[in-house]
Parts: sequence; structure tokens; C-alpha cells
Amino acid sequence: MKKQLILVICLIAICLSNNSIAQKQNKTVRIQHADKATMNLTESVQVLTGNVYLIHKGMKMYCDVAYKYSKTNSIEAFGNIHIIQND
Repeated sequence: MKKQLILVICLIAICLSNNSIAQKQNKTVRIQHADKATMNLTESVQVLTGNVYLIHKGMKMYCDVAYKYSKTNSIEAFGNIHIIQND
């Protein structure tokens, strides 16, 4: 009986932790593709160039160049910007 109770508690804990991880991933800007990516460590900026494709909260964005700021989870996009947002 104790083994079954411990197993149930472990399964519940695993399910809850997976849900919180999924919620955190949904809040961050995900880089799906870039031809080239470089990191500026002094400013914590990731520079993405060439056919950049990003996803954030279900919104898809395509551009030529993007700066991804890790500290603020923000993006600056340049050149041929195309945004697709499902409403």
C-alpha cells in the first residue's frame, strides 16, 4: 500500500513539473532557424542573420536579422519582417 501511494505521489509530482516547464518555454522567444548565429557576451545579445525564424507565444516571425536579448527576453528585428499571429 505504501509503495502504491509513493508511486502516485511521484507521478503527480512529475506531471506538475512538466506543466511548469512547458509554461516557461511558452514565455521565452524560441529560435527555430537562422543561417548564422553569433553571441555578444558583453551585452548578452545573440545576433541572428539570414532567414531568421522565431516563435513566441504562438506568434511566428521571419526576418533577415534579429538581435535576441537574453536578459529581457526581447527581440529587435530588421529587414523583410513578416509576422504571423493566430488570433
